[in-house]
Amino acid sequence: MKLNGMMPAVALACALAMAAGQAHGMIGKPSTGSGEWGSNAYAEWSKLALDDKDFMRKQEQLVRRTIAEKAPEMFKEVILAIAMVESSLHQFDKDGNPTRSKVRGGHTWGVMRISDQPWARYPFIDYERIKWDARYNIESGILIFLDKWIRAGQMKDKYPGLAKVSRIQLAIQLYYGLVPLQPGVDRWWYSRLVIRTTRRNAP
Repeated sequence: MKLNGMMPAVALACALAMAAGQAHGMIGKPSTGSGEWGSNAYAEWSKLALDDKDFMRKQEQLVRRTIAEKAPEMFKEVILAIAMVESSLHQFDKDGNPTRSKVRGGHTWGVMRISDQPWARYPFIDYERIKWDARYNIESGILIFLDKWIRAGQMKDKYPGLAKVSRIQLAIQLYYGLVPLQPGVDRWWYSRLVIRTTRRNAP
């Protein structure tokens, strides 16, 4: 995918239509079972972490496979990079507990660091399930990114000051959250990091 500049309008419209079709109905589908790291309770995860020396590596394999299966083609590389930056591809720590980060007003959870802040919630997401269902967490993150992609297009149309910021960079930054303008602060550091990670991962 192009990280600099915009895709041709017709190609972009087709890609978004495909993305919407691919994303429709993802959230809410049951995971396929413990072998797919999706339907275990906390206690089972903890036991599995203690019993399986490859616990962390298997998580990473699941994340890569789920993104490859679920993410729209034009966003696969970026979504994988977001997962790497946010959680190093881990839904659980070495003890089997859900990974999380403390943020103002709540936490962000799992592979895609889904925020449970009251103002950041989406009505279609189960905010308990994102903690223990790795596949569901990833699928939720994909849908959130698609929402940010749409918002990025709307913002670029509305605010001329964003003309020099590519739509993909703006969408990535919106996934993290816009940083207020402050002297000496790079408000685009997160999107720059994700883009660098995407490029490092490129074959």
